[in-house]
Amino acid sequence: MFEVYGEYLFIENLLMNWLILYLTNYFGKVQTARYKIWLGAAVGAVYAFVVFFPNLKFLYSLVMKLLISALMIIIAFTPYKMKDFLKQIGIFYLISFMFGGAAFAVFYFMD
Repeated sequence: MFEVYGEYLFIENLLMNWLILYLTNYFGKVQTARYKIWLGAAVGAVYAFVVFFPNLKFLYSLVMKLLISALMIIIAFTPYKMKDFLKQIGIFYLISFMFGGAAFAVFYFMD
């Protein structure tokens, strides 16, 4: 059994979500306020706490993950056109998958 400290989980997710949203902003060339990026990152960080509540397991479904990521994009960038939203969420997922792939690579190379 291992211990998970909630504040570390929150800070780690907050910073990682901020970095992904910041890079989405940079590569998507979107004008947005910094506080909105932090707010979107905070929504994703709070969502990570679902792991502590087994009775809310349904929140870890694919649909909920897609909805939370869409909510993060809407909060951070407030896209007014569907084309802009799809572009931003596409960049968001591309960057997320690149970070995930890099993490797996480091994990397996260190083994």
